[in-house]
Amino acid sequence: MTTLNDLTKMAGNMVAEKCYYCKKYEADKDSHYTKTMYKLTGVSELIIARSTRFLKKDIEIPRCNHCHRKHDNFYIYVFIPFFIAFVIFISRYLYYNGGGWDWTFAIIVSIIFSFFCAAFITFIINLLFFKLICGIRLDDDVDNHPSVANLVENGWLTSKPNPHNVSTKDISNQISQKDFYKIYEEKLKQKKEQ
Repeated sequence: MTTLNDLTKMAGNMVAEKCYYCKKYEADKDSHYTKTMYKLTGVSELIIARSTRFLKKDIEIPRCNHCHRKHDNFYIYVFIPFFIAFVIFISRYLYYNGGGWDWTFAIIVSIIFSFFCAAFITFIINLLFFKLICGIRLDDDVDNHPSVANLVENGWLTSKPNPHNVSTKDISNQISQKDFYKIYEEKLKQKKEQ
């Protein structure tokens, strides 16, 4: 039977986790950001190719609903209007001032060019908006999170290992086969519990 003292101790241990991005609000369970980490387990040398074997681990970064909405809605409200404006402006310019371009060709060229222009402007505004105006981190700016930093110290990578860029240092840090099966069994156990 659980006593009142036990409940008080349990409540004291369950401290609400703060949002990693703004550090103001309580993190929402459904709004977390997932960062995938990779651990190199082996490299295979084939006759004409090289391949890598690796483990994947998803790290959940705590995020509040407020920051989640800002991160998700930013591209909708910034990229799409700039893209549409560039398509209209560039296609009209090419059609009327481009020396007799066909509408179809003017639109195709303007769509390609507009994508890159809108992506560049969105990137610049993204840096200014989140860092300077909102004072929160970008959604993928998680390298300093304790869980991610700890895994990086233990040889995990923040991006998928490229077989052509794997150095002998990376190969020498491979985990043993026994450790690989231990981690595999832990993953199976976690899936069964869910």
